[in-house]
Amino acid sequence: MKFTLKFFLPLIAFTFLLACSKDSDSDPEPTPTITGLDFTITTNNENPLQVGVTPSATGAESYKIYFDFVGTPTTFQTSDGTIVSHTYADESATYTIKVVASNSNGAADVELTKQHTVTSVPDTVIIDFESMNPPYFTGSEVEGYIEVISSGIGDNSTAVGKIVNDGAAYTSATITNMNYVDITGGDKTISFDFYQETAGTPKILVKLEGNLTEGGFDIEKSVDAEAVAGWQTIEFDMSTATNGFPNNENTSVTHSQYGKVVVFIGFGQEDQAGTYYIDNVTTGAVFGADQPDTDGDGVIDEVDDCPNTAGTSEYDGCPAGPSTAAETPTLDAEDVISYFSNAYTNQEMAAWASQYSVNASVEEVDINGDDVLKLSINQENGYALADVATINDVSAHNALHLDIWSATNQSVVVKVVDYGANGEYGTGAPDYSAPGDDTEQELEISIEVSAGWNSVSKELTGVNTNFAQFVLSSEQTGEIYLDNIYFYTDTFESNPNTQLQLTLTVPEGSTSVRLTGPWWGWDPAGGPAAGDNGDNTWTFTFDPAPTENMEYLYVVDAVQESLIDNAANDECTSRIDGGRLITDYANYANRIWVAGSGNQTENYDSCD
Repeated sequence: MKFTLKFFLPLIAFTFLLACSKDSDSDPEPTPTITGLDFTITTNNENPLQVGVTPSATGAESYKIYFDFVGTPTTFQTSDGTIVSHTYADESATYTIKVVASNSNGAADVELTKQHTVTSVPDTVIIDFESMNPPYFTGSEVEGYIEVISSGIGDNSTAVGKIVNDGAAYTSATITNMNYVDITGGDKTISFDFYQETAGTPKILVKLEGNLTEGGFDIEKSVDAEAVAGWQTIEFDMSTATNGFPNNENTSVTHSQYGKVVVFIGFGQEDQAGTYYIDNVTTGAVFGADQPDTDGDGVIDEVDDCPNTAGTSEYDGCPAGPSTAAETPTLDAEDVISYFSNAYTNQEMAAWASQYSVNASVEEVDINGDDVLKLSINQENGYALADVATINDVSAHNALHLDIWSATNQSVVVKVVDYGANGEYGTGAPDYSAPGDDTEQELEISIEVSAGWNSVSKELTGVNTNFAQFVLSSEQTGEIYLDNIYFYTDTFESNPNTQLQLTLTVPEGSTSVRLTGPWWGWDPAGGPAAGDNGDNTWTFTFDPAPTENMEYLYVVDAVQESLIDNAANDECTSRIDGGRLITDYANYANRIWVAGSGNQTENYDSCD
């Protein structure tokens, strides 16, 4: 019996294991599944048209991403779970984004859809010539050569900007906005519509000036126009721009915020003279910081001819006239021969602007109870002929005094005319380029005035026995105010006009100001030093004043100014025409103080 039990126990165990094995072989495998499908949508802050989708799921190997699932789309992108990006068309719309998760082990695909709204951000309009407001324009012009043509040109019937290239190699036009143009973001493109009358290929260059980043430079990008007549759109990718002259050799470009957009047509070419038009100057970038407006008059400093005195856009940021009268003269009446002053009895005038005046007029106005002459110059170098009622002998005196008010720095010319013993100045209308007889004489007095009232005293020589006429003129258009015009006697020994003072406005925080020029071998540290006035202005005093013209530039904190780019951008025309700046527009641009022209008030690194 014991033998039989030992034999059957292993047999029973084997049978049980065999039965279990058969049961295991008959159970089905579990079905693979994908669970927890989801995806995140992220928007590129620098380009809101670009989105990214990052999918995730348990049990998925790959994903198909449909960025615009409408109907039965066939276009998709694949992902292994990493982000996939897509850029939508430049329009506002809502899209269905669908993600399909898959696995090669036979699991069923799983899909998920979400809605995503794209908001198109229009390009920033730098200028479109329809929505004009200061400081894009001063009067009818942008800084430079742009003139607004309201009727349009070609098949563009809206307002456009007209640029005339006179054949110069660097004809430019400058556009300035209330804010800096900020190209620190992703899209650095600037574009505009361009019209040419004939199918040429002028080189067009866009230069961004006034880099706000310390140590950064102006940058520029050029494109050749297509050889088609009519309108075309030209695009400038400023992400590949280079530093502009004179820093063009420096290859390190810092993208920043810029104060001005300068357009050159026919850059470096002298064979592209003609009339061109631009419109819809836009950028994919944005406007940045406000441009400085020191006097708070709504006209930014960049286009304000009087940045430290509140004015109006009509007068280029300058006041329309003086708010106070000139100081009352203190000389005794018996010591003067007066022709215009409330302080004295005046000699009679036949007219302050006779019929022979050219592009000028004179009227008497009241300033806080004081009578003042308002001289209006309608064109550059216009002049008013002021005739006395009776020819007078003023030889008892050797000096002429005038108080002159100007909204900005400029040149004024006063001629004192002596008709001579015969009392005539030739025949017919006066001709100042060819006097009519040998007895007449005239003394031309050039006066450099600064903004505000200027008290001017000038020595007379040889034109005071038969005084008959003043000639009042200015090289600039606009209004000048005159008061206290009289002859008197002066020793000129202590007169401040025997000194020369150059007063310079400098950047805030400047610590040293010097002059350099040929008198000091162009050594930036070799010229005289200025005194600090404590208000961001510094003054040089020459005593006595130089007796010949002085060529010079300013050096602030060891940095010598360069006016070459200012001259090339036609910002120095008045100075050049007045002989106060010499330049070849490429290698040098030097200031000139004209002997006898009096004190100067200037701005560092500027022709203002």
